[in-house]
Amino acid sequence: MYFEQFRCGGDRNLGYLLADLDTGKCAVIDPSPDPDALIKAVKDRGLEIVYIINTHDHYDHTGGNSRVKAISKARLVLHSSSPMAELKVDEGDVLSVASLKLEILHTPGHTGDSISILAERRL
Repeated sequence: MYFEQFRCGGDRNLGYLLADLDTGKCAVIDPSPDPDALIKAVKDRGLEIVYIINTHDHYDHTGGNSRVKAISKARLVLHSSSPMAELKVDEGDVLSVASLKLEILHTPGHTGDSISILAERRL
């Protein structure tokens, strides 16, 4: 698994890139208001974005979705209670990104639709 964290603008917002480098498939998590560095990494590595995952639906986490969608055919993933979701997920769901398995954990608190993603040993 390839994993990288990016500063994506806003108030200390971080975005994440998870990829299966053997297949070039990847997921982008929380592209936030300024996803330029994240998008550049995807392009530089020749990756294909399969999913855009938002940990909750506040703008400082979703603000870069449209820019990432413009360069990919990725599906937008959010908790089942979010009206923004193209693909609704809930506790225990697993998304496959080639050989990577991303387990969804419903972690309400900051917002009711908050999720965390467990990928191998990274949360």
